Amino acid sequence: MEKKQKKQAELAGRESGYTLTWNDNKGRFICKKNGSKLNNGWSFDSSKRIAYCTGKNGYLYAKIKDGKYYTYTANNKKPSSKVFKNKKNTIIRLHKKNFYVGANGLINLNKGWKLNNNGLYTYYVKKNGTVSVKITNGKFRVWNGNNTRWDKKDLKKYKGKIYTYNEKSFFVNTNGNISRAMGWQGSYFIDNDGCVKYYDDGSTSYRITKNGDIKALKDGWNDDVYVKNGKIQRSTIVKSSGCNYFVDKNGSRQDFKVKNNQIVRPDNSMAVSSGIYAAAGKKYPVDNKGKIQKNSTVFIKNKAYETVSDGSLSKQPANHVHLWKAGSVTEQIDHKAKTKEVQIPVKEWDEEVWSEDIKHVCLNCVWNKKPKQGESWVDINGDGKWTARKEGQIYFKDFCYDSASDLEAHQRGTTHGQAAYAKVLLDTIHHPTADEPKYETTTVITEQARSEYYQDYTCRVCGEKNERFC
Repeated sequence: MEKKQKKQAELAGRESGYTLTWNDNKGRFICKKNGSKLNNGWSFDSSKRIAYCTGKNGYLYAKIKDGKYYTYTANNKKPSSKVFKNKKNTIIRLHKKNFYVGANGLINLNKGWKLNNNGLYTYYVKKNGTVSVKITNGKFRVWNGNNTRWDKKDLKKYKGKIYTYNEKSFFVNTNGNISRAMGWQGSYFIDNDGCVKYYDDGSTSYRITKNGDIKALKDGWNDDVYVKNGKIQRSTIVKSSGCNYFVDKNGSRQDFKVKNNQIVRPDNSMAVSSGIYAAAGKKYPVDNKGKIQKNSTVFIKNKAYETVSDGSLSKQPANHVHLWKAGSVTEQIDHKAKTKEVQIPVKEWDEEVWSEDIKHVCLNCVWNKKPKQGESWVDINGDGKWTARKEGQIYFKDFCYDSASDLEAHQRGTTHGQAAYAKVLLDTIHHPTADEPKYETTTVITEQARSEYYQDYTCRVCGEKNERFC
């Protein structure tokens, strides 16, 4: 029976590589790892997240499992357990080692930074489950296990910069202390967990990476800050996806406020202008005085929005007829003109022969050629009138002179005084069609050049988009 109890006790205490064996002579469990006794101090089973505290010859005095602290006394196989409810979000010293107690009063053996009661990353747990670093009163302190004390780390060379330790970055002020107050400290933004989150060099805003480097932020929302043209926006209204949001002096997004049936700014309570605003977790379309319209259709820049009983935006679009506005061409397809070569007969034609030089024409003589009543003539300009300058051009060749002196001599011998100066049609040679018609090759267009394209259209009322083939 006694051997069976020993076996059960050993199996009950078995963890990965660790075994607990009851020793009747000493009335205690002996803790071994891979068959070897542990000796004086804490050992950490990383696979099971269990810590064992042993004395000389491997006798077990305490154990941490599932966050609970167990103590073992002589001649007692059943340990007593404890939860440190009065030590939440702080550290406790157990057998010369420091352990972090979480918000539930349980010991947290997981590696990484832990929060204090103010929500600031303050304690760092090493891979062996113990706390090796803490930040108190702006001082960065490292545990010196040999001398059992916290040594202050000198951060003077980081003044005005950040100090990064195990994936968390902290801002060091001009006194060489770590500043924890949320907000912008110079070019660095400290988040509400006490760590530096953003950096701004004056022209571009960056995120602080885990290793303390910087990475430029993209335009748009980045967590709760809005970036425009590469910079975090602060103390202003930003517009995203058609809705207006307010960002405070730190760049954090804040809801607008509802006051006296109006949407007002959270910083100065001034009424907003026409638009859609995020307030109280909802979106409100308001008129140019910021007034909330309940169970109504609100028009903003010719676009209709339906509201419900509290004036917030309905999920259903307003009933309307689409008013399409042409936008950009998304794709254009060009078709070249189609042509072909054909043989056509050479038709009869008239060849006009003009004078090479300007001639001096007596218009009075031409006028005397005006057709008499009943005679036919060609109306060149379609005004129904016969004039010497237009319809009389066919007679220019009969009354023209090569020089001004010749024209003047003619005028002296007559009473004529009107003249024109132009190249003169001397002859018209008619070319009849040959008995056997001749042919010439020419290119004719069978289909004109044209373009087809796809174009975006947007409804002026609801913003719906449509693509059309034109």
